Amino acid sequence: MKTRWAAFAAVFVLLSGCASPRLKVGTQPDGEVIDASGETPYDAKDLDGTKRRARLDAQKNAVERVVGVQVSARTQVDKAMLIDSKILTRSEGYVKKYDVLHEGTEGPLYRVTIRALVRYQDIAADLKDAGILEQPHVGNPRVAVLLNESVKGGDDAGSFASDALVKALIARGFRVVDRSDLMAARATEVKKQVDQGDTSQMASLGKKLDAEILVFGSVDGAPSENTGIEGMISIRATLEAKAYKAQSNEILATAARAASGLDAARGAAVMKALGNVGRMAGEEMAQTVLDALKKKAFVSMSVSGLSGIDQLKALEDAVSHAPGVQNIYLRSFAGADAQLDIQLRDTTAQDIARAIEQTQTLRARVQSVTGEGLEVKVEGAPAR
Repeated sequence: MKTRWAAFAAVFVLLSGCASPRLKVGTQPDGEVIDASGETPYDAKDLDGTKRRARLDAQKNAVERVVGVQVSARTQVDKAMLIDSKILTRSEGYVKKYDVLHEGTEGPLYRVTIRALVRYQDIAADLKDAGILEQPHVGNPRVAVLLNESVKGGDDAGSFASDALVKALIARGFRVVDRSDLMAARATEVKKQVDQGDTSQMASLGKKLDAEILVFGSVDGAPSENTGIEGMISIRATLEAKAYKAQSNEILATAARAASGLDAARGAAVMKALGNVGRMAGEEMAQTVLDALKKKAFVSMSVSGLSGIDQLKALEDAVSHAPGVQNIYLRSFAGADAQLDIQLRDTTAQDIARAIEQTQTLRARVQSVTGEGLEVKVEGAPAR
């Protein structure tokens, strides 16, 4: 009798173990385990097909949740068709395995809830390959360029250096104010004031030109004493310029460059020298300005202690609702750690830290804050 009861108990334990889900919510070495639900119209004549369609819908919703962590809500709307065609239509391929937690009819619908192991890294790679995964950028700043150009000996300096500098800026994505607009806004007078140390009119000029950045400087050219090549004329040009943030008068970049131009015709040598120095200065200044703007426009956030994708999503939501936050870019997510870039508009890392700590449901603690970033520790979520 005891043997029979022991056998019965063993079978009961075995069956109970089989009935319980094998997956646990959270990050796994090969993906993320999350719960998701799906539904489809109930067809009593095709129960197997009904179950299959509901489970496919649940898998698609699981993958969509992972996409939602990596891509902002705005991008999900803007690129909805691309996300659907490149990612969501292939949802089955991203779900390594799943357990059915519950399924059954609810009125005219058949609903199922699954716990799925989603290949998070594969989705991230495919989002990147499809051009959907966002990269932080500072937009396309509008720039006004005003250089005084002169050449010793009475040659017409024209605007060779200015044109070359502008071309280099445009190549890096800047938008440039037309020269005629500069004259109409009397930019030359403001530049003279700036050269004398008076920057009081820069903000007003920036507003008139709708320019975030003002580049002021001078270019001087002069013949070289000896070219070393008979019949050739060499012109040496030097450029000095500064890029100002119009509304704050802050200097974002400086450039000091020298270049030469060699030609049999003096006018052509002047054009080459000024063009070369303008191009070199423009390439240098473009990179420096972009780096400076990015540094001021973004803060990084290191997160540790995450129990899974749900906590990461909750943290992203809390940060995105903080005043002055424009966008959030997920750089990496592995195990319990994540790295994010936060694009700012009239806010600071300290403001974001306060928003996080005031969101009690996050169970997060800000460990350190600097002007360029913050470190956040998230307490583990209750076991599920």
